[in-house]
Amino acid sequence: MKFIIKIFIILLFASCETDTQSQLCEDLRILSSDEFEGRKPGTKGSKKAQIYLLKRLNEIKSKPFNNSFTDTFDLKLDDESSLGTNIQAIKYGVNSPEKVIVISAHYDHLGIIENEIYNGANDNATGVAVLLNLILNLKNVHTNHSIIYLFLDSEEFGKQGVKHFLSKHIELHDEIILNFNMDMLNCDSLEELYLCGTKY
Repeated sequence: MKFIIKIFIILLFASCETDTQSQLCEDLRILSSDEFEGRKPGTKGSKKAQIYLLKRLNEIKSKPFNNSFTDTFDLKLDDESSLGTNIQAIKYGVNSPEKVIVISAHYDHLGIIENEIYNGANDNATGVAVLLNLILNLKNVHTNHSIIYLFLDSEEFGKQGVKHFLSKHIELHDEIILNFNMDMLNCDSLEELYLCGTKY
């Protein structure tokens, strides 16, 4: 719980910093632009999103998880097969680095349907932009546990990205103590955000 509170404190103060807030808004604008064509898995729009995320992780000077920023998997989509790609980074903890907190956000969306681009600004460019912002703000923060930053592919199409991550890293099942997943972070008309856990 302390970790979650720390995240919200960081985000609160980050929103007051012009440069950080500007970059967060720019990440959101770019990822949800028509250029990315709705980021449907297996498309050129998805590939552009991957390239952008890798560029941002390099700018932040993040460390790759499992020796690579990318992890591909067989993607089943509309009776076709292609490659899905999770983007991943890690921050090593100091006191208990073997214990892991996963902070995740899916970067895919619906793509183009009947010639209309479904940009996915709220679902889930918001979560992705905030995750990039968190990586930057937590970079020099002392953490007891390691943190895996996970940008998931194909959440909209059967949650294939997270299923791949969990099946590939069985050794982490007993080491993951928390998953903090960010999805659709836009406020509603009452300016409310929802935090869901084991209980609503």
